[in-house]
Amino acid sequence: MNAWLAVFVYHLVRDLSLDAGAVGLLFVVFGIGGVVGAVSASRLARMVGVGRLLALAPVVAGLGGIVAAVIGGSGPTLAVELGAAATVVGFGLVTFSVTAAGVRQVLAPEALRGRVMATLRFFEWGVMPVGSIAGGLVGEAAGPAAALALGALVFMTGATWIVASPLRSMRVLPSVA
Repeated sequence: MNAWLAVFVYHLVRDLSLDAGAVGLLFVVFGIGGVVGAVSASRLARMVGVGRLLALAPVVAGLGGIVAAVIGGSGPTLAVELGAAATVVGFGLVTFSVTAAGVRQVLAPEALRGRVMATLRFFEWGVMPVGSIAGGLVGEAAGPAAALALGALVFMTGATWIVASPLRSMRVLPSVA
């Protein structure tokens, strides 16, 4: 997702001619989508199952990212479309993060939770700069819209490991003893 984020602001300013205030407002809307995702994650997990939600949330975020990549034009229509796409991306990202955190909390043995989180953060945050650089390189070679679409598609592939694992059938989180 960092490939997408690295190019998104550039695309908004260069290709869509948004000013700093509009970009800031768009990220506020992105954050609102995240808050809605955080608040609704447990309810959604009860409705569709934890495993399905873990698989669906990156797809939702990725679809929002692809929509943001192909939006063009100007004026109020552009603002509404970008706002909706940013809301969907924020919603999907945070819904996934909240749900995944709950799964980690329950499945990791208490004595190992700190190590599990440290390892996760090391790899997760360690690849963020690589994603940003990759997004910039793709954006430079193929254009920002292509980099945004590719970044969103790659993010969506994160659902693959969930679908291929036993997590896919997890309906509810097991009780913590």
